Amino acid sequence: MKDTQISRTTKDGWKVRIQLQGVEVNPVSNLAGTPTSREAFFKATAVGSVDGAGSSPIEGASMALIVQIGCAVDVASGVAVGGGVSATVGPSVSVSPALSIAGGSLNVGAGVGAGVGAAANVATVIKPGGIATSVVRKKTIAKNRAGVSVEGVHVKVDGCAGNVGVRIGAGITMSSSEFDNEVFTYSASLPI
Repeated sequence: MKDTQISRTTKDGWKVRIQLQGVEVNPVSNLAGTPTSREAFFKATAVGSVDGAGSSPIEGASMALIVQIGCAVDVASGVAVGGGVSATVGPSVSVSPALSIAGGSLNVGAGVGAGVGAAANVATVIKPGGIATSVVRKKTIAKNRAGVSVEGVHVKVDGCAGNVGVRIGAGITMSSSEFDNEVFTYSASLPI
């Protein structure tokens, strides 16, 4: 996947830069084998820096590597399957409305029967999906630079019907006595 970066100069003159490098997302078959679960493993490196000579001192700065997961249709409330089978066995008498006289005898229709019935229903609460963001790693920026590198990070989504997408991001949060700043960059979204 293509590396991304963003550089900005803050309102108080600091140069903030964040890079996202070597992002790979590898979808795998989910262990549960269910149609509403997805799994993937990813790797990424984030490098952030704060340089320059701003007009106010830096009070703190950190960088974070995040993962965002999007789910098309939330079925996490589960699926309920219900129903039953009913049976009726015993005499059943039916009388036919037509009478016939043949050979001097009166014939009335009658019979014995049995009945079997079955019914089933499936119910679920379907809600629009959503996007969840999780911090994978966070690091304080010391001496103007910091980095985080991860590999083999497990991503798991349960209770989702339809498409599931993953996006990796990296950002810097910086605070000075005058301004608070956040700068983020993101990978492309990938289906898992």
